[in-house]
Amino acid sequence: MPGWQWRRAISTLVVGAIAVVCGSGSGHSSGAGESMSSTTESSIPHYHSCLPSGNGSNLPYCNWTLPISVRVTDLVSRLTLLEKVGLIQISGCTDKMPADGGATRIGLEPYNWGTEMLHGAQSMCAGTRCPTIFPVLSLTAATFNRTAWKAVGSSIGDEMRAINNNASIGRTDCTESGPGVSGWGPNVNLVRDPRWGRNIEVPTEDPFLAGELATAWIRGVQGDDPKYVKIAASIKHFSVYSMEASGGANRKGFDPNVTARDVAESYLPMFKAGIVDGGALGMMCSYTSLNGTAFCESDRWIQRWAREKHGFQGNVVTDCGALSMPGPEGQMDAPHNAAKALLAGADLNCGQPWAYTPDAITTAITTGLVPMSALDAAVARSLNVRMKAGLFDPLDDQPYTKIGIDQLGSAEHHALALEVAAQGLVLLRNPTRERSEGDAVGAAEAAILPFAQGTRTAVIGPHATSRGELLGTYFDLACPPNATAAVQFGCIESPLEAIQSVNGVANTVWSPGCSTLGCDTLDTIRTIEEANRLAATADQVVLLVGISQQFEGEGKDRHNTRLPGQQEALVATILALGKPTVVVMFNGGIVSIDHLPAGNAAAVEAFYPGVRGAQALAQALFGQTNRWGKLPVTIYSSSYADQVDMLQMSFFEPPGRTYKFWDGDTPLWDFGVGLSYTQFALTGLVVHGAAVIRQVDDVVHLSITVANTGGRDGDEVVMLFHTADAVATTGVTPKPKRRLIGFERVHVRIGMVMSVNFTVGASDLSLVTSVGDTMLFPGMHGLVVSTGDAALGSIANVSVDLPSAVVLDSLPPVDPPI
Repeated sequence: MPGWQWRRAISTLVVGAIAVVCGSGSGHSSGAGESMSSTTESSIPHYHSCLPSGNGSNLPYCNWTLPISVRVTDLVSRLTLLEKVGLIQISGCTDKMPADGGATRIGLEPYNWGTEMLHGAQSMCAGTRCPTIFPVLSLTAATFNRTAWKAVGSSIGDEMRAINNNASIGRTDCTESGPGVSGWGPNVNLVRDPRWGRNIEVPTEDPFLAGELATAWIRGVQGDDPKYVKIAASIKHFSVYSMEASGGANRKGFDPNVTARDVAESYLPMFKAGIVDGGALGMMCSYTSLNGTAFCESDRWIQRWAREKHGFQGNVVTDCGALSMPGPEGQMDAPHNAAKALLAGADLNCGQPWAYTPDAITTAITTGLVPMSALDAAVARSLNVRMKAGLFDPLDDQPYTKIGIDQLGSAEHHALALEVAAQGLVLLRNPTRERSEGDAVGAAEAAILPFAQGTRTAVIGPHATSRGELLGTYFDLACPPNATAAVQFGCIESPLEAIQSVNGVANTVWSPGCSTLGCDTLDTIRTIEEANRLAATADQVVLLVGISQQFEGEGKDRHNTRLPGQQEALVATILALGKPTVVVMFNGGIVSIDHLPAGNAAAVEAFYPGVRGAQALAQALFGQTNRWGKLPVTIYSSSYADQVDMLQMSFFEPPGRTYKFWDGDTPLWDFGVGLSYTQFALTGLVVHGAAVIRQVDDVVHLSITVANTGGRDGDEVVMLFHTADAVATTGVTPKPKRRLIGFERVHVRIGMVMSVNFTVGASDLSLVTSVGDTMLFPGMHGLVVSTGDAALGSIANVSVDLPSAVVLDSLPPVDPPI
């Protein structure tokens, strides 16, 4: 089948999958709509030297009929030491962004390894076409929808390839070479602490959920072609990374003492999933050290854990500047650091060419710190990824070289961004309206949401006119330059504009309440009073508050989880009016409005919802959609910051972190919660066959029915948790309160019932001990099936009938000194 036909067939299947799993009316194209114009050498950048005009076209490494391993070996043998070093040092565009030095003598032009693709391609626009900026990963995770995750990954992969296939597009800060066919993402570090600045980039506090998202997303980005990879994904940041600058410490060189249990239970599972199940072809090692050894210099984690234990076949890139730090004794020793990194398996150094320089590596080799074979292996692993992407093969036989620029910001991708945003907004609270004097006697009580269209609505809050703030971080351009002359991000619809579109301009009034998101200017009291007077004239109020990239991001932790400045005073003032009100929170890391759960207002968590997020929000608030998601994080009270040390890296040590171990104040909202405009009932939990595990490869099958008992079609997420309260263990103190081991999202029409099936194996019932062993303990294990509320679950028991505990997995031994 010709490549474009194959890709279009896959697109049809993905559209069907989204229609079934998501209940979506919008389609998604996984590579369909590619340009059908003929591919020429001049139109495709970076297809190194093997094109007919290339000076290596007759050499073995260009013979695409040979195994890749043979071709890579031949190519490496033709490189000089200087060229090899040039190919593993990526800092050619600026000090910050990464093109390698190439090897032009044999036709290898500088290659850009480092395009970010966390939730969209970090690139410039092509005329009026700009990359699609999808919701941030926390909202994407809140969909609990594997099909949507793969579709988002596939769309980003399509747009990355479209950019690579067009030599005229590059990054705004990287003009020496356009983007390659590899990118950095997804970021699957956990939300360990809500104050971490890079919660804006990551999906969840739960390692299983993060691993499932990583697997689906990577498969989408890298594509389904049996021979060629669409875009090589680099999962990041490996590992034990969730602090920027707090308590006098800085992420660069941060060396926490972390227990073996925490490493195995919380810091590694999502990376294992991305490598083993997702097949990631890249991994970025973090700035962090672990118990004295930097991750980028650790043979234990890169070589023995990732490559040998879990079969990782890709390349490892350092986070930018990770090797430009003092060694264990505080001395800067370039040859020694280069040797440790090469021996550990770090293949590419991003940042200043401090350790991976000809002088440093030559010294390391000639003094016996590292053999030439370690350098050759690093070069080979990186070239292997480029060959899997087809950069040395004929263009016409490849499916992904045919993806045209029409995929950049396509209507299909925007429809998907809208659909994902709708499924990831979380309805936290929706109480009944307070009765007013005008209500008819005996009138039925109604929830605050959905709002009635065509009703006088006040839109209040500093996020009312936000545009770029809705997009999160790590993107270059979202709108064509000067798309709307006096308005930055003019092509992005603001929440106010989206509400006006649904409710009517004449029916919608607005006031910012605060003149800035900081809500701390001299006129704040006046602007809050103005907003209060305006809201008093309305029938219903949308209150839009939160934070932005001004308050959180890379290099920038928060000190607390409160709203900035006087935003909380604005919330209290507006709620005191007693109007039907919904409080919408925009944020990456959670914000805590302590009085909100007990008040008479609806509440929505919107995260940063992306390029179509405002439209998704307006449609949801006014009842045009009823999709909604579930919280992928715990929303703690503001007292959290007073109870937990930001630099305490353990998840289980008191008072604990995340829904699995937190033992402090009652959270405002728990992990997994989320409401709908309809009601669902879980009934008929059935274990099919014996509810017993007698061998480690046994499985137990169970099912439960989901009934829509309300008055609207809607989506529900069914979650499966493991509990081990009744299991006798050794070295597992405390046990997790519950642990997510499965989930399914279903769309259920009014009055209909759907069945959800789960399969449970030994690893699902395992626990991690103090020495980092993953063990299956005999005893009666609990399975709780719920829609997110732990108190409302259906419970089944599974007996593990083994003579003694069994070790399912263990950590490699510590690094020997070099």
